[in-house]
Amino acid sequence: MDLSIDYQCPACGKVLPLKLTEVAPGKLRKCSSCSTPVVLTDGGLQSLQRQLEEFCRS
Repeated sequence: MDLSIDYQCPACGKVLPLKLTEVAPGKLRKCSSCSTPVVLTDGGLQSLQRQLEEFCRS
């Protein structure tokens, strides 16, 4: 199971899931639609929490 975390574009609202293996401090990710830097949201963190709980139960 690949764990991912959802980032969201503050300009257009598009959600971009990124594999945790691709996330690194200082690595800027941009929206594929409008090139605005994406941000981590509460919803993205909650989604990761659910995935981790499922992963640990398996």
